[in-house]
Amino acid sequence: MAHAERELELLGVEPRIAATLVAAVGAVMACQPSPRQHEYIVPMLGELLWGRPLSPLTANPAEWQEHQLGDGRVRWLNVRDRRAESADRGRTFVFVDDPKREQHVSAPPRGWVLALRERDGMSEANAVAAVWEYLDAGGMSDSDRAMIESLPPGSLRWDFMESRWGRGGGVVASLMFGESEPAAPGGVRRLRVA
Repeated sequence: MAHAERELELLGVEPRIAATLVAAVGAVMACQPSPRQHEYIVPMLGELLWGRPLSPLTANPAEWQEHQLGDGRVRWLNVRDRRAESADRGRTFVFVDDPKREQHVSAPPRGWVLALRERDGMSEANAVAAVWEYLDAGGMSDSDRAMIESLPPGSLRWDFMESRWGRGGGVVASLMFGESEPAAPGGVRRLRVA
């Protein structure tokens, strides 16, 4: 802490900002990180201070906020990284501060993939394919949710989800709807999508 105070004073940093920086250094040092932990704590803190994500951006609709442009077009802005902009609901994106406007592909939402692997016994590849099928079909709207709620649990619900989102996408829809059991009658054999 004394080192931080001395360096900030030599640099002439405004006292209010210096106190904030010293407090941040103190908070990190209070957890007594090992040298190895220190190697990743400092870069992570920098990313967080810049408002950047620590994990890949995903195509989860909750990560993308729709914005109407004045010319009638729509863009989606990422809520985790305000530099990311998408024209396809977050499937691909560019960083607006990148002069080359290089296109990036979003990752499938990891939690969804893991849930499908655990709940439905899907392979990694099948779970990823199912997530993309669901997202490509547009995700779940309020009217979709109302329709599912109006149907009795079981095969009628599954038939609606499969017709709306496809076989793999229907499995994801059942997960998004909160079904705790595998979606398809007959188990995962019916759900092979890749």
